[in-house]
Amino acid sequence: GDNATLKRFGPFKGDGVSAQQLGAKNPAAIKLMELNGWK
Repeated sequence: GDNATLKRFGPFKGDGVSAQQLGAKNPAAIKLMELNGWK
């Protein structure tokens, strides 16, 4: 696209982590957020 804000970030660089891997960490992430008062 031609979005100037996005262009300032530079080219996309994928991190190689699958959605399945991220999902596996989700319960622990939610627990940490709750323990630290994240709303």
